Amino acid sequence: MVKKIDQTDEDIRQMSSIKINPDYLLDNFFDYSNVVIRKPWGYEYLIYSNNQTAVWLLYLKPNFQTSMHAHPNKKTSIIILSGEARVETLSGNHKLNLCHGLLINKGVFHSTTVTSNNGLLVIETETPTNKRDLIRFSDKYGRRGRGYEDEKFYSKLDNKLYQSFNNSKKRYGVEKQFGDCILSLVKFSDSNHLINHTKQSKPDILVLLTGNITDGSQTCLLDTGDIISFGDLKKHHSLNPSAENESLLIKKAV
Repeated sequence: MVKKIDQTDEDIRQMSSIKINPDYLLDNFFDYSNVVIRKPWGYEYLIYSNNQTAVWLLYLKPNFQTSMHAHPNKKTSIIILSGEARVETLSGNHKLNLCHGLLINKGVFHSTTVTSNNGLLVIETETPTNKRDLIRFSDKYGRRGRGYEDEKFYSKLDNKLYQSFNNSKKRYGVEKQFGDCILSLVKFSDSNHLINHTKQSKPDILVLLTGNITDGSQTCLLDTGDIISFGDLKKHHSLNPSAENESLLIKKAV
C-alpha cells in the first residue's frame, strides 16, 4: 500500500508563520555516509545516495515520535521496514504497517509516531538530497525553529553494526535484510529488464532513485524520488525506464 500526500493551504499558512534563520536551510554538502546521527527519538544514518536522491534508515524507540516538520524544497517517502506507525499531517492521520509507504510532496508538515512495542524501523528517501531543508512546526524535544542536528550529535559509523549500500563494490545485485524487509539496488537497462526483474523478485514497493518510467503513451508513471507498490506497477503492461534509471526494491522478508 502506497499513499501520496500533497501540500494543503494549511501547510502553506503554517510554514509562513514560522521564523527560522534561512541559513539553516542551505545545503552544506556534508558527507553523511560515515556517521550516525543521534536523535531524541533514536537515530538515523545514510544507507545510499546519488546526486538526486538520498536513502536514510531511521530507528525510532517505542512511544517516541519525530517532530511535526516539513521540507520546503524536497519530496520524501516513508516506508515501514518493521513495526507500526501513525503518520500525522495537518490534514489527517495515516496508519502504516509493514511495507506500507507514504510519498510526501514538498511543503507537507508530517510527524511519525511509533505505535508498536518494539520500536520502528523506517526507510526515508529525500529528493533532492539537502539534509538541511527542514522546518519544524512543533517538537516535544524543544527543537521548534531549529535546523538539522549539528556535528555534536554525530558518531562514527561502524560498518559491522550498521549495514548499507555505500560500498560501491557491493552495491548492485545484493539483497540485504533490514528489519523484516529485504532491500536491493537495481539498474534497469530497458523495459524487458524492468518487467522481468520485477516479475521475478515481486517487490512490495519500488523506489525510483534516478530517471523516470513512462507507459506506452509516454505518460510519466514515476519520476525521480517517487514510490509505487508492486500491485500498482504490474497494472501497466508497458513500462519504459529512462536510460539513467536506478531503483530501490523493498519486499517483506517472509
